[in-house]
Amino acid sequence: MFSFNPLNKLKTNQSAQGIKPQLDLRFAEDLALDSRVDFSRGSNATVVDSDGTLKWAGHNLVTYSEQFDNSAWQKGGSVSVSANTTNAPDGTSTADTLSGADGTSFTSSDNVIRRLITPPSSSWNFNFFVKTLGATTGRLYFRDGTTGVIQTQDFTPTSDWVLVSKTFTLSNSGFAYIGNTDGDIAIWGAHVYEADKEMQERTDVATGLETYYPTTASAYYAPRFDHDPATNESLGLLIEESRTNELEYSEEFDDAYWGTNSNAGTLLKNATGPDGQTSAYTLVDNAGTGSGPVYIVKTPFAVSASTEYTLSIFAKADQINFLAIGTHFFTTPANGNTWFDLSSGTLGTVHSPHTASIEDFGNGWHRCSITFTTDASDTSGVFRFYSCESDNATNVDLDGTSSILVFGAQLEEAAFPTSYIPTSGSTVTRSADVASVATSAFGFSQDEGTFFTEAQTFVHNNSHRVLALSDGTTSNRIIMQAHTANHLFVGSGGVTQAALDAGRYYSNQYSKHSAAYQEDNFGACLDGGTVVTDTSGTIPTVDNVNIGVGATANFSFLNGHIKQLTYFARRLDDATLQALTQPSLEPSLNLVFDSSETSFVNTGLTR
Repeated sequence: MFSFNPLNKLKTNQSAQGIKPQLDLRFAEDLALDSRVDFSRGSNATVVDSDGTLKWAGHNLVTYSEQFDNSAWQKGGSVSVSANTTNAPDGTSTADTLSGADGTSFTSSDNVIRRLITPPSSSWNFNFFVKTLGATTGRLYFRDGTTGVIQTQDFTPTSDWVLVSKTFTLSNSGFAYIGNTDGDIAIWGAHVYEADKEMQERTDVATGLETYYPTTASAYYAPRFDHDPATNESLGLLIEESRTNELEYSEEFDDAYWGTNSNAGTLLKNATGPDGQTSAYTLVDNAGTGSGPVYIVKTPFAVSASTEYTLSIFAKADQINFLAIGTHFFTTPANGNTWFDLSSGTLGTVHSPHTASIEDFGNGWHRCSITFTTDASDTSGVFRFYSCESDNATNVDLDGTSSILVFGAQLEEAAFPTSYIPTSGSTVTRSADVASVATSAFGFSQDEGTFFTEAQTFVHNNSHRVLALSDGTTSNRIIMQAHTANHLFVGSGGVTQAALDAGRYYSNQYSKHSAAYQEDNFGACLDGGTVVTDTSGTIPTVDNVNIGVGATANFSFLNGHIKQLTYFARRLDDATLQALTQPSLEPSLNLVFDSSETSFVNTGLTR
């Protein structure tokens, strides 16, 4: 039995043209960015890794990670650094030599290099690579700038590169010191990252470098290659707009910030959370007779008028199977609760005007969220997270043993939840993900071309860009969009040239989308449907492709995932546009007889 693979259609339809893509970005497959893609995000962010747990995305918070001769690394006494003197662990000649350090106590700034550290959290990992150039002993140590407490990690450099690693805490800020005795050392690749959660490792580097990202004048925050937490499926590149978690303690539910809880006999951080750490709280009811509500409460909380909010929390059934999220004492919405069945992963009763969603987060965890719009500003509103025995009921039998598990509360001024933003004492803003590739970096054709994407968005509306080609303005652009209309939009000189509606994207579902441009010859297709065309229009001059964001890179974010982005430097025919977007079907039999263009060969897209 033979199953149809739509990529074979490309060979048979276009064989005379010898089609192969000029750009083929397979984010879900590679779990890494092509070197031609520029990426930035101005802050740390969480991601679901391939093991289904929440982790920090890759990051390096120390600048000049390979330039120990830079003034950011202060030198004491006779210490000097010679740059680029030997081969580094990555094969480049970028390792430096530290000379002149002859101390024995390692506690004086006269015989070390040191670096001011200002942490975003209390727990850090500090790593660097070292090998001997004569030295036999070394020490990495930290001095807390507030308490004066010193934490140390001794190391023994060898003739091979050794990774020196130390997890440390600072109350505010302090200094990191590197010292050695009786000879020189080669040093390379300092990297500092948050240690309260594991960090997603790289897949595109040699063994031993999985957590390392080079930096110069700025910290580095890596792109997020996200996974389904329930199935571990690779979802591709995650692109989100900037968001703020307005709750100041997202995980510390026993902090005074959360107010006085009701009938909570114990509230202990003693369970494994979605991040794989002992980070989740067990909410157990009071021992006693009778019944009553058991909840964690946040009061008071100020909200703005005419503003949409989304409140979410991770929860897991223990002896009790239901969670309710309540809003109370706001002008609008009126008092009410929305229920979530944690055992079946389904919604229960939804309080109007709440809208709600529940997401399977694996290992029995679910992320439960409600969305509501305020009418007036309030300063005394209350949020509650209830432990419930059944749908549409808040009282439980108080037996002192029944519980649910909770983790990671988040409040966003928006219509849907985005990836989790941990907080610990203040609100935290996650910066936007921005990815792009210059048209000069690949074989782009100004006159004609075809794009193919596989992408999804969290919420379907009229402003989610899959990609946007432009000259940096909205006057000249070619955009592919994830909504009900204008799946291909072309504008030149501020005048619409084509606006093609090819079907519909659905929230949280991947769509395969092809779009072709040529003067007086535009076409678009979605999920194997009918190809829609426009036979009139000119092509704008563009020089950049923004991925998952609009033409000016600050609006219309995809808020979703991109598995693949492929570009052909010609206008593929309509049959091929449709074939590219058919559902994927793996062949039961795959016979390769030769390599000629006319054979029916299942080679996929050439990279």
